[in-house]
Amino acid sequence: MDDFLKYFENKDFIQWVLNPTDDLNKYWKDYLECHPKETEEINKSRLVVLALKSKKNLQSDNREVILFSEIIREINTRNKVSLVRRFIFKSLKYAAVLLLFLSLTVSYYYYQKVNKLDSIAKQLVVGGDQNNSQLILANGNKVLIDEKKSEIVYRNNSEIIINKNDTVNYTSNTTKVAQYNQLIVPFGKKSSITLPDGTVVHLNAGSRLVYPSSFTGTKREVYLYGEGFFDVYHNKKRPFIVKTTTQEIEVLGTKFNVSAYPSDSAVETVLAEGSIKLNANEFSFFKNDYILKPNQRAYYNIGNKEMSISRVDANKYVSWYLGYLNLETSEFRNLIKRVERYYNIKIKLQNINVASKTITGKLLLKDNVEDVLAVLVTATSMELTKINESTYVLK
Repeated sequence: MDDFLKYFENKDFIQWVLNPTDDLNKYWKDYLECHPKETEEINKSRLVVLALKSKKNLQSDNREVILFSEIIREINTRNKVSLVRRFIFKSLKYAAVLLLFLSLTVSYYYYQKVNKLDSIAKQLVVGGDQNNSQLILANGNKVLIDEKKSEIVYRNNSEIIINKNDTVNYTSNTTKVAQYNQLIVPFGKKSSITLPDGTVVHLNAGSRLVYPSSFTGTKREVYLYGEGFFDVYHNKKRPFIVKTTTQEIEVLGTKFNVSAYPSDSAVETVLAEGSIKLNANEFSFFKNDYILKPNQRAYYNIGNKEMSISRVDANKYVSWYLGYLNLETSEFRNLIKRVERYYNIKIKLQNINVASKTITGKLLLKDNVEDVLAVLVTATSMELTKINESTYVLK
């Protein structure tokens, strides 16, 4: 066991396994030729490091491996002590290895579970209808909704009411295996849905919500692609969890907004009421949890995987579901992007100097898109040119 442990103290060994070079390859080849009895132990050590690398994009200076090496090294520096202490330290070294393997096992299970949940959401994607919202039930039934705004309510565990008029019958899931429905809202539309537990979700244009036909087990889990405002029904015994491709948000009962469009470079979560916990929805030994308080925003940069927390006016970020946008919440280019999604149009911004500026006030999201664009023209002193029914130029 000692021979097995000693390689984790050697940063050159870690470097060789993770990022081999010609010099390192030559050194360890010569080393193995001179120490053939260590071949088995070296191979075991390489497997452990490679297992770590396969679960997470480790580098040679990664803190998991470095920390493990430091633990072993610290123990070895104290092995010139009494017999009892030597026994304790050796036990600690064995425990460190056991802990490493246990961590690998648990983390691998977590990694597989996350991938499985994500794969379920991906598998449910069907050919998109660019003109209608779609409610797709677990049994395969599809309901097309052509209204610009739609309201969907689950009632009495057997009925779904659409826009207060149409009724869809469904069978509540009584098995332990979750059966998933999904609501797809194309660009140019928006929808609200009251889930079987009473939670209300407002979906912005270009969004998709995957959710079970009934909530079973100890958690209530849904999957969001795009933007949604959540008013979660309180149930302290069954936390409500919103998953995105990069993170998950855990709540008991609260109101918050999540913007997680696949095309965006960041995920924004803004808390209006209550408290929520965020963590990375990916394999990680040292996973940070972030607790948000009301009027705080969590900004997760997908590129560098960094999270920043700031204080904001939550009303400015959640107003879209009430039918207006606060113009001072983001740069003008981001405002244009939101208008494009809401109306399913394309706006070409020729004056790049305006792109990074902000505008104060409110923008009402009227039914007529050209009325909305006229407000932007007035506010920015720009000119608007209509290319066709879905393309405009601001210059």
